[in-house]
Amino acid sequence: MHRIQLLGLICLSVACERAQTRPVGTPGQTAYRNVSGRYLQACALTQSGSASCWGEPGAGRPPAGAFTQIATGEHHACGLSAQGAVRCWGTDQRGETMAPAGTFQDITTYFSRTCALDSDGEVVCWGDVRDTPPPGPFVDIEAGKLFECALRADGRIACWGEGQVATDAPSGTFVALGAGRHNACAIRQDQSLVCWGLEDSNPPTSLLAPPTGRFTQVRVGSTHACALRTDGEIACWGASSVQQTSAPAGPFVDLSAGFSFSCGVRPAGGVSCWGWNVSGQLASP
Repeated sequence: MHRIQLLGLICLSVACERAQTRPVGTPGQTAYRNVSGRYLQACALTQSGSASCWGEPGAGRPPAGAFTQIATGEHHACGLSAQGAVRCWGTDQRGETMAPAGTFQDITTYFSRTCALDSDGEVVCWGDVRDTPPPGPFVDIEAGKLFECALRADGRIACWGEGQVATDAPSGTFVALGAGRHNACAIRQDQSLVCWGLEDSNPPTSLLAPPTGRFTQVRVGSTHACALRTDGEIACWGASSVQQTSAPAGPFVDLSAGFSFSCGVRPAGGVSCWGWNVSGQLASP
């Protein structure tokens, strides 16, 4: 049985849920600028680009150096340097830390797979790769459990892989997107949200029914999602069994969504996390 399933079975009781959940993490004193949370770990970049990680220890300590972007997987993480090189660290079960040489502009991970956009906007993936991506160029890419979605320069979305996300991508033009276990969401030109994929939770907490309003960023977790409003407040929806949709009051400038937890970066650089704390993923630095 996969560990994520085993944890879910262990924590079906109310006692476990209470023991492993904190509504809001405590902001740290180091100033951070963005955060990435996947599975049961999270990493953040300081203003100078150094990485700090917490939660599930499988990825280990991040290497020294400055990064412009960081992405966390199941037991590994990857960072993008200012020169466009990718460095990965952690457990290497399926080649997920074997980053190729080259210059890249965007990076995403999910479980044991990493994908990046090279300098020409083409998709390059390594690790547990199952499908061939379509030709680019693309300007943004997000990975889900068994699929990827990417945003073209003209705003159209292309998805590939397995499941409803790959086959049900919406038409139209978009400015941002996010992907999770079996779902994806995107922000339209008018800054409204649309989500598609498999229905993972029961109404009235449907992940496929995002809130109304204007948004600048969206991130999708396992059975919940969160989006950043234009005023810096965070709206979350979907499953809420461990308070993963109970976002603290803003404002925020960046956010991420993992396995039943989320994290956000405040304007002053503090990190707040909320939801399930089974591996210390709420213990932000």
